[in-house]
Amino acid sequence: PIFALSFGHHFSEHFRGDLNFSLMNSFKYSHHKDGFAYRQKNKAMLFAANIYYDIDQYGSIIPYVTAGIGMSRLK
Repeated sequence: PIFALSFGHHFSEHFRGDLNFSLMNSFKYSHHKDGFAYRQKNKAMLFAANIYYDIDQYGSIIPYVTAGIGMSRLK
């Protein structure tokens, strides 16, 4: 199962940002090769923060520049 939660906010006409949290629990992987069975059980927790600068709108297109930072924990 995967759980994700995100929040965003417009700070001004051009600046916006968001925070993201994701949790992947009990991801199982199995692979058979050369007569051997490889099995793996993973868990992952991810966090990211992003900020966006929206450049002036051109018709229905809004170009933007983004920067972000994040981290993950894998087990």
